[in-house]
Amino acid sequence: MSDTKITRALLSVSDKTGILEFAQALHALGRPDDAIDAWQRAQAADPRHPWPAMNLGIALTHQGRHAEAVGQLRRACELAPDSVEALTNLAKAYVASEDILQAL
Repeated sequence: MSDTKITRALLSVSDKTGILEFAQALHALGRPDDAIDAWQRAQAADPRHPWPAMNLGIALTHQGRHAEAVGQLRRACELAPDSVEALTNLAKAYVASEDILQAL
């Protein structure tokens, strides 16, 4: 799918669930930058939903953008304080950024 078609498809999705699903599909297709754009759009649509922040944090960690990843994953932990997955991913981001003490 061309970048233009992906952009148009993303812009046509308006509900937050659809945006999240579209982001997951982009990620699965190996298009991390497009997935990040979609997760940012999902986050803007519903800033209190923890999953866009968590998915952004994971994707940013994989891209080596550790400071941004930690910020997103902290946000996910704040929005979902009982989420073991969010806390685990935050610890992984700290390890990836070589901040082992914070990971503990």
